[in-house]
Amino acid sequence: RWREYIAKRTTDFSAKVYKDGDRVYTVDSDGKTMAEGEAGVDDASVIQAALDSLTAGRTWKEKVVLKGDFVINSSILVPSCTILDCREAQLKLPSNADYPVLKNKNYGNFDEEIKIVGGVFDGNNNTFDTAKALIDITGGDAVDTHCKNIIVEGVKVVNIDGTGDGVGIWLRRVTKSKVLFCWAENCKNGISVEGTHNYGSEISHCIALNNKASGIVPGLSHGMVVSSNVVMGNGNNGISCDSSHRIIVRDNFCASNSNHGIAIFTSIGDAPEYATVEGNIVWNNGGRGISINPAPYCVVEGNFIYGNDHDGLYVGGNSKGSQIIGNKVMLSGYDGIRLYDAHNSIIEANTCLNNGQAGSGYSCLLYTSPSPRDRG
Repeated sequence: RWREYIAKRTTDFSAKVYKDGDRVYTVDSDGKTMAEGEAGVDDASVIQAALDSLTAGRTWKEKVVLKGDFVINSSILVPSCTILDCREAQLKLPSNADYPVLKNKNYGNFDEEIKIVGGVFDGNNNTFDTAKALIDITGGDAVDTHCKNIIVEGVKVVNIDGTGDGVGIWLRRVTKSKVLFCWAENCKNGISVEGTHNYGSEISHCIALNNKASGIVPGLSHGMVVSSNVVMGNGNNGISCDSSHRIIVRDNFCASNSNHGIAIFTSIGDAPEYATVEGNIVWNNGGRGISINPAPYCVVEGNFIYGNDHDGLYVGGNSKGSQIIGNKVMLSGYDGIRLYDAHNSIIEANTCLNNGQAGSGYSCLLYTSPSPRDRG
């Protein structure tokens, strides 16, 4: 096994898939053909042959490189300890497809150390009925069967809808996993990462643009980071955090989304505690700029919130012990900062200017609950 490992390290890849005329081929690192088929018909099976050729039971990562435009007639199954390099590839579903472009081999159970790099994943404007996402990595329900150390980097996902789901990139029931430098456009939801013990996971440096529902959806997570993303023109919330405890939402640009720019809420289980929302620019959204409803002990600090149609910043639903510090809130349609049922909170050094643009009856700072501690 050690000799196999050393041999694999001497080349840049373990297998490569490419097209030549009307044929598609898989070759090994020595250029030996391992599988071939008809281009546009057998693409997925030939790619699968490349993945299946990797060393069985390995504990190191091996790489498969894809080069060309491929039609994916069945889901590609990616095993543990694999790098799938799609930087010179496009993977497109045929018409009327209802399955992911790719998913983890032990779908619904444990896989680890999978990295998907680059490429365009095109849903071909299909509407999923049963499938969940174009890239769907899903672990098991139990924490010890969550997928671990999954990375999706530099990928573009486009053109998928769903009667239920229809996500561009969805990492479900994972831990220590990341979506980095990806682009999601014209999907139902753009990018989602979730897991009940999701410490160490993040969505960072991504673009989520013009998706039909929300742009970025970190859900059911603990200790996750959502940072430095551009989230614009989505049909619901820009960043939509459902039941996510100790989440950090930092340094994002959220603009022109149809509902809230950033929303932290719960639809399942206990209210998400100890959220941090800081350093974001939240601009011209159709609902609230930032909506927290509820998130006890949250910190909302140093955000620039401008020109949102509803409240600039709303903290409610028993968000006790919150800290609202150093935010600039301007030209909101309704109240600049509105707190409802936010007991024992601290409001300090915020700037509120020219809010209440929708008409009379609104204010720059509104308490509609037992008053917090206002330090100016």
